[in-house]
Amino acid sequence: MADPFRIDDLRTYIKKAGALALLVGLIFAIGYLQFGAVPVSGRDVTGEVLRVGTRPAAGSAGGTLPILTVRLPDDSIRQVLATWADVNDCTPGRKVFLVQSKRTVTVGTPGCFTS
Repeated sequence: MADPFRIDDLRTYIKKAGALALLVGLIFAIGYLQFGAVPVSGRDVTGEVLRVGTRPAAGSAGGTLPILTVRLPDDSIRQVLATWADVNDCTPGRKVFLVQSKRTVTVGTPGCFTS
């Protein structure tokens, strides 16, 4: 006959392992997804990608995240922080959708495109 205390210990161990795995998965998801401030009021502009660089980030986010140097329609040049999902196919010379509010510029949806 099976020892009931051993079965309870096994269930407790499985619950703790599952909770730990869930916690690690949640931390990974939060580190991977880069939640930036979404400008509520802004205008959509199209910029030209001049350079695609990288900046250091957490290891769970891939180690580096992109930073775009773009030329805005008023011929000003700005650096825009982004995620790889936003700019996965950006190369210099391509166009990128941007959202410009008072002093901030963020990558809009769908990101880079060919003109």
